[in-house]
Amino acid sequence: MKAFYSIFLLSVILFSCVNSSVKNENKVSISSPDEKIRVSVFPDSTGLIKYQINFLEVSHAESEILAPSDLGLSFRESDFSAIAEIIAAEGPVQHTEDYSLHAGKSTKIAVAYNEVKLRVKTTTDSELAIVFRVFNDGVAFRYEIPQLDAYDSITLIEDHTTFNVAHGNAWMQKYDSVAADWRPAYEQPYEKVPVGQDSPDSFGWCFPATFEKDHHWLLITEANVGRNYCAAHLQQNSENGIYGMKLPEEGEANGVGNRFPVSQLPLQTSWRVMVVGDELKDLVESNLVSHVADPAAYTAHYAVPGKSSWSWWSNQNGPWSIDEYRSYIDLSAALGWKYSLIDVEWHKQSGEEMKELISYANEKDVDVWLWFNSGGPNNTVRIWGPYDSLWDAQTRKRALHQVAEWGAAGVKVDFFNSDNQRLINHYIDLLEDAHAEGLMVNFHGCTMPRGWSRTYPNLMTMEAVLGAEAYGFKESYPEMAPVLNCIYPYTRNIVGPLDYTPVTLSDNKFPHITTNAHELALAVIFESGIVHMADKVSSYKSQPDQVKAFLSAVPAAWDEIKFIQGYPGEEVVLARRKGEQWFVAGINGTGQARTISLSADVLDFIDQEVVIIADGEEQQAFKIQETSANNISLLLPPYGGFVAYEL
Repeated sequence: MKAFYSIFLLSVILFSCVNSSVKNENKVSISSPDEKIRVSVFPDSTGLIKYQINFLEVSHAESEILAPSDLGLSFRESDFSAIAEIIAAEGPVQHTEDYSLHAGKSTKIAVAYNEVKLRVKTTTDSELAIVFRVFNDGVAFRYEIPQLDAYDSITLIEDHTTFNVAHGNAWMQKYDSVAADWRPAYEQPYEKVPVGQDSPDSFGWCFPATFEKDHHWLLITEANVGRNYCAAHLQQNSENGIYGMKLPEEGEANGVGNRFPVSQLPLQTSWRVMVVGDELKDLVESNLVSHVADPAAYTAHYAVPGKSSWSWWSNQNGPWSIDEYRSYIDLSAALGWKYSLIDVEWHKQSGEEMKELISYANEKDVDVWLWFNSGGPNNTVRIWGPYDSLWDAQTRKRALHQVAEWGAAGVKVDFFNSDNQRLINHYIDLLEDAHAEGLMVNFHGCTMPRGWSRTYPNLMTMEAVLGAEAYGFKESYPEMAPVLNCIYPYTRNIVGPLDYTPVTLSDNKFPHITTNAHELALAVIFESGIVHMADKVSSYKSQPDQVKAFLSAVPAAWDEIKFIQGYPGEEVVLARRKGEQWFVAGINGTGQARTISLSADVLDFIDQEVVIIADGEEQQAFKIQETSANNISLLLPPYGGFVAYEL
């Protein structure tokens, strides 16, 4: 009872402080539960309301993470762009929550945050609310537009939110042009650029973007995009380090859908998310994107993470035969992988053949995924099918029911080409209709994760990355790959599952310069609920027994992640745990050898003998050892890597 009274009294004091500051200064501050992160909302010298994020140092000095930044939205029917006054504040209220994910960097998650809901007024006397949540690893906020007397729905035409980073380094990805029929907006390479550098063209920058500023780290993205909205990205120009929001491009998705979303009222927008820390581990280990996603819309006990064989990487031209499909199913069975993905053009087999093939897989305890083109009129890709099966609701439900009847476990759906509201609804339609048939989903040629893995638990992974398939069509990719592999853990993979299709130990059209130990390590470095092992059957069968044992043992979903060391574009070393077993992996993204020292204090979570698979002396060879040493030193050659795991 005393504890309850103390908490109640503290809440009253905090509430009084907030309302006092509103009344006297029109300023609100809210801190994270551990009081390291502080958001301030206040009028600037022009009288308009801004928000700012500061980090409280051990010395009690404050470091500015975001300088004063703009708030506001413009709709065709009503303008909320110039916020002039805070008229009321509800909170702060502390919330705690526990939830689970089928897959991810952590499957059981506990979260605490402080929330304030501000009622604000614009210069035109329009009223709206802004909800701020402050976590120990960052900040999120969204706008809430109330029911309006004159309108049942409103059309967003501009988001005035800005992120004033001011200065530092940035790792950013250029947003693709609308003419990119073969790729979505998230398959350009990430680059390290100075904060404030403009995107090369008017299409702007993608989410997420990672920043280094005065020995602090910041990742900016958005989350919980729903049917009532669209997804956004960042504008081209960022003068003085001020990044603005940009709506989907005109003409995306082959002209299907409107770049301006029409939202029913009342409206809650997506969350603007800023992951914050004074160490890279704060970003890499964060689950903030899923924290602000809606809870699971349904239960999906059938959604089971796992590894999958995949034929397309090594044979992109086809045609594929039933015997070839069977060889990949046999590979999965031999290595204990749960799945095998049947990619493009499977529909050229008869329905009876596909049913028999899936039955053959099931007899070997392997489940099958089937590929679909998402279109429809939303894309012009017609050389690969099946297409025109998933766009129309009735046709989609019929197609998903058919493959579920055959015994398929999931569908991989490709080529979306837009973030507009019509396509956001297409993603959600697919997830819900797949769930009705007990099917998991993998999105390719798609937007980047926005928290949907929590809300729709049959969503197992998403592409939105320039991944290993580029070895088959992009001549410059081998030179990019080692650097990109050391950027993705600090950018794209922070916000959700990454279907990179890793562990290519043989060469494709354009040979890789990474070592095989580097490639092997990607099975741990990258997180994906379904890990599509991309190489051909003969390559995996020819590997040493210890390598095959690792490929059998490495999980696809994790209970815990620990960032050990690294820097974007240069190096990354991570540890991941499944149950009681730990896996450690590291990769070198540079052309110089690097020494990795795993000391006893780093490896205090490993308390038994480990297998280490590292680079051998000969090109692409492995050096394999078993050791119980608690101090391990490894020399990673240029573009090298290693894995270490408990027996």
